Amino acid sequence: MELDGFQLKNGKLIYTEVEILDTNKETGILEELYGSLGLNNKETALHHLNLSVEHYINGKWDDSISNSRKFMECCLREIASLHSLKKHNMELPNRNYESPRDVRDYLERENLLETKEKNATAAIYGLLSNTGSHPYIADSDQARLLRHLSLTLSQFVMLRLEGFINQD
Repeated sequence: MELDGFQLKNGKLIYTEVEILDTNKETGILEELYGSLGLNNKETALHHLNLSVEHYINGKWDDSISNSRKFMECCLREIASLHSLKKHNMELPNRNYESPRDVRDYLERENLLETKEKNATAAIYGLLSNTGSHPYIADSDQARLLRHLSLTLSQFVMLRLEGFINQD
């Protein structure tokens, strides 16, 4: 039963591989949003997004988590870069563009993220960066949950940028 994704808990049969979100649908939404915003480095970002799915399906949990983080990092970097061009008519300085912390600080300073959202983003980024096997949670569940956190947060910030762009 476990090989088929089922587990017996308290006399009930539970399907443990259930996705809270439809992976294919969520990936499609992120691809569409990334493209419609005109964010740069689309090929790299979508490469990481697709690898996060592929590695999850193939049971490469750490690789799935790592690629989810890389997708989120790419999204945030390109959101900050595009925002800087649109609002300030200047490119984001390279030292800021390369630093995930500086990117988050920029997004907060420019009101695309509130302080509590920036702090949550930093905490999730840290969790994605430093995740290994944790006791009391299966690696597959950990990868699934962290992947969803990363992708949901990426979508959240892309929607914030979309709102900024559409306010004109």
